[in-house]
Amino acid sequence: MKFKNIAALCLMFLWILPSKGQEFFNLTADEVRVDSTLPRFSHSVPLGDGFRDSTYTVRLLYPEFIDMSQADIARYMDICGEPLQEMPKLEQNIVLDRKRGSLEISFCPIVLRNGRYQILVSFMLDIQGTQKAQRRLSAQRAFGPSDRYAEHSVLANGHWAKIRVPATGIYQLTSDLIRRAGFTDLNKVKVYGYGGNLQNESLEEEDLIEYDDLKEVPTCTVNGQRLFYAKGPVSWSSKTTSFRTRNPYSDYGYYFITQDDAAPATLDADAFLASFYPANDDYHILHEVEDFAWYQGGRNLFQNDPISEGQSKTYTLDTPVDEAKGKIYVAVSAGSKRSEV
Repeated sequence: MKFKNIAALCLMFLWILPSKGQEFFNLTADEVRVDSTLPRFSHSVPLGDGFRDSTYTVRLLYPEFIDMSQADIARYMDICGEPLQEMPKLEQNIVLDRKRGSLEISFCPIVLRNGRYQILVSFMLDIQGTQKAQRRLSAQRAFGPSDRYAEHSVLANGHWAKIRVPATGIYQLTSDLIRRAGFTDLNKVKVYGYGGNLQNESLEEEDLIEYDDLKEVPTCTVNGQRLFYAKGPVSWSSKTTSFRTRNPYSDYGYYFITQDDAAPATLDADAFLASFYPANDDYHILHEVEDFAWYQGGRNLFQNDPISEGQSKTYTLDTPVDEAKGKIYVAVSAGSKRSEV
């Protein structure tokens, strides 16, 4: 991989505007052009002192679109090629800087409407805040505590130990591990947790119910080895996606183990394998080192391994199986405006 000129290949925009409920945006053709990466709109809204007691809803109003050029469509298919929706998928999260909160909003403006590839170029960003106390009250009226939440957490009783995994895969519970965790019988140890995959960052009703308390993870015994399938901090939305989903809050997946007299949840070997294989992770190989960021409060981190103008660098990826075909995607960040790869 040789670079004739270092440039900003990651096309990203950031507008810092006064905090208002509604703002109009007009994007230029250069700002929404599909380059070596997809265009992305980003907007940061400073929040008031009471932001911790509120939840925020973001909507796109009065959207206007233009048709994509055939060149941009071809580049999109090369970069991603995933099915598109009629409206951009909004991503939002709250970040802290010196105890002050900001609402970060971002999305890719590319859509598919009436069979035509289009790009959002004008819209109003509508941001509404709702106090959490009011949401809790409405939730209690609709469901009641007994319908939504467990009466007692599984962690309330017994002895527990927390373990962690660095990546998605199959892991073994060993006699040495449970001994150091304070347990005595490997066959009675149970595993609980959801692992390290990024959960929905919006407080959705079904998620509150689903993840209210830890659930047991079934294990499988093969040749005397107690195995369980664990999820790490990186996941993939599909087999063909070129974008990984990273949990920005943790570098590991965490689980809890305990021991009691009840029998652990188990699966036979065939059911155990079928519960996770083939997974989206099996179709991807990732080389990623996150140790540099251009923006102090952002999530886009890069390997701090500069390539000077006129120089080259070689990276080697070891594939787990012999495949004749595949695609490779490279995300590059730089400080100037244009580059040739």
